[in-house]
Formats: sequence, structure tokens, C-alpha cells
Amino acid sequence: MPPDGDRPLDATRGAKASNLRRFLAYLKPYLGWLVLSTIVGVLKYNLPVLFPWILKDAIDILVKGGTGTWGLSFDHLMVVAGLVFILYALVTFLRTQLADRLAHRMTLDLRRDLFQHIQKLPLDFYHANQTGAICTRLVSDVSLAQSFVSLTGTNVFMDFTSLFTITFVVFWLNWKLALITYSTLPVYLALQRWLSANMRRNAREVRNRMEILEGGIHESIAGISEIKSFTHEEQQSQRFTDRCQSVMQSAYKYVRTYAISLGGTALLTRIPGVLVVWIGGHLVLQERLTLGGLMAFYAYLEMVYNPLTRLSELNIQVASARAAIDRLFEFFDLAVEASTERHRSPLVIRRGRIRFRGVVFGYCSGRPVLKGINLDVEPGWRGQIHPSQASRSIPSDLGGADHD
Repeated sequence: MPPDGDRPLDATRGAKASNLRRFLAYLKPYLGWLVLSTIVGVLKYNLPVLFPWILKDAIDILVKGGTGTWGLSFDHLMVVAGLVFILYALVTFLRTQLADRLAHRMTLDLRRDLFQHIQKLPLDFYHANQTGAICTRLVSDVSLAQSFVSLTGTNVFMDFTSLFTITFVVFWLNWKLALITYSTLPVYLALQRWLSANMRRNAREVRNRMEILEGGIHESIAGISEIKSFTHEEQQSQRFTDRCQSVMQSAYKYVRTYAISLGGTALLTRIPGVLVVWIGGHLVLQERLTLGGLMAFYAYLEMVYNPLTRLSELNIQVASARAAIDRLFEFFDLAVEASTERHRSPLVIRRGRIRFRGVVFGYCSGRPVLKGINLDVEPGWRGQIHPSQASRSIPSDLGGADHD
């Protein structure tokens, strides 16, 4: 949990502080874990760069004979490949453990702070917001925000390091084919930049309408006795259907943007592959490139496209997570109930006394919460009852009991 002085809630009240920066402030207590997770992740994402090179040497050895680039025989290359795969599996296990534990610890801090803040809000807040809608912010929105850390934050950095390593290798192999590989990259970046703003706006709209739906479900189930008493089942069903259709209409816009993103990514990342095989095949026929080199280059091509595809999908997840983060800090920015403890005159019993004998109290018939309570309030007793708690204060509710 962030120290009191570093709490995002306290330290970034100003309008200039972005919600994302306030959210990321919850990472401060876990910077050590974050750095370790990132280092292990970089190793995980860059180890596969060795596989196509091993494939290149293996094919060239089988076609031409002799040894590979590092003087290894075919059998030695296969042993090295097996060891690299084992190391990759171990690194993947460690990376998942570190990243997911970090995300869950941060989520715990955020959810706890939000719950404590909500408890301090005035009663008007609870009258204006459905119970289910408040629960949605605490549960669903916090979980969506968690994905920003567990899937987005360090993964973007690691994908970029992987792209840098692969870019260096493919240009070293054949700079002409490398230029063809990256020929559609500017169009891809422009497309993702244009789509990101639309996806974030659409994701926020979907979450807002889903909040209304979930709030209505909670209220309907909680008030099912009244609904049945007044035979309003049909009206409630129609209201539920209308809200579901509203969510569906909003989701259609999000799905459309999502489809454009994935379709555009698929097109822009596959066209260079066809050109590389076409031109690279002619280079092999002209003996200006080995067959193993072409196969390795095509394998690297897939490794270039995979991070780009992941970045496209992460762009969609970022849109949903950012919308959830904005919704969380909407509640954080609400002013808490002003404390009036110092300004209220204490309740003073100057004469007589209040006596409770054998008090039984419960919220449901036949299920007492308190039983056999005996209490005497003598003259001179002084006390205070907070206004927001008066309706739940059992002694005050029972204050009409036996008086002397």
C-alpha cells in the first residue's frame, strides 16, 4: 500500500494530474517487483530470437553439410535448441508469477482505498447511485484496471525490446528483405493511433451502460418481495430487456472498431510476408541467399508480426482499462462528508434515566441480532450520535423504551 504521503488520492487532487498517473502511483511500493518482472520478461521475449537462427544453421547443414555458424554440428544444434526451450519455459513460469502477484497486490490497495473513500461519502451519494453500480466500480472496474498492469504496462516495453532485437538481426541477415518487412509499419502505426481514441471512447460508453444494467439487476433482486407484491414482474422484465439492448447497441460500436483494428493488422502484417518469400525465393535461386537464411528470415517475419499483433490487441485492452481507470477516479474525486464532530453539541441526559431490559432486536423476523440486552443510562451521561448513523443506532431507535 502506498505511504500516506504518497497516496494517489491525497497527493493528486489537482485537476492537472491525469488519472493514469494517479493509478500508476500505486506501483511505487512494488517498484522492486516491477523491475525484476520486467527484466525476466525481457529475457522471456528475447530468447525466441535464437530459434530461427538455430533453424537456419540446421537447414544449411542438412543441405550443404559441414558445421553451422558457431562451428556446431547438427546434433549439437538440436541439444542447444532443447536447452533454450527448457530455459524459456522456466523464465515464462517466473515471469507469470511475478507479474500476476504484482497486479493482484496493487489491485488490493486500490480496491481498499476506493472502498474506504466510498464509506466517507455523504448519504446523497448513495441516494443518487444504485447499489449495483457502486459494486461494479469496486469489482469489475478495478479488475479491468488491473489488466493495465498485468497485460499492458510491462508487456509493451518487452515487445518493443523484442522488436528492436529482431530488427537488428533481420537487417544483419539481409537489409533489402528487412526494408520490405517494415514497409507497411508507418501505415500500421497511423491506423492504431486513429483507432485508439475511438476504442477508449466506445469502451467507456459500454462500461457506463453496463453499470446501469448491473445496478438495475442488483436493485431488482434486492427488492424482489416488493416487485412480486405489486405484480411488477412484467415491467421489470421489459426494463431489463431495454437495458440489455442499450448495452448491445453500445457494444456494436466497440466491436466494429475492434474488427477494423484486427482486420487492418492482419492485412498490414501479412502482405510483407508474401513479398519476402517472393523476392527471397529469387535470391535463393540466384544463390545470393541460402535456403536456411530464407527460412530463418521468414521465421523472424512471424516474430515481427506477433508483437505487432499483440500491440494491436493491447491497444484494445488499454482502451478498456483506461476507461475503467477514469471511472474509478470519478468516485475518488467526489468530496467526502465533512466531519462535524467538533461542532455538534453533545447529547446530555440531565435528569431521569433510560433503562433497557431484555431487549431483543433483529432485521428479520425470528432471527435476532441482539438478545437479552440490559442497559441503564444514568443522569449526567454525555454522548454523540452521528447523523448518518442515527438510523442504524440501535439505542437511539429504542430510545422510546422505559424511562424513569
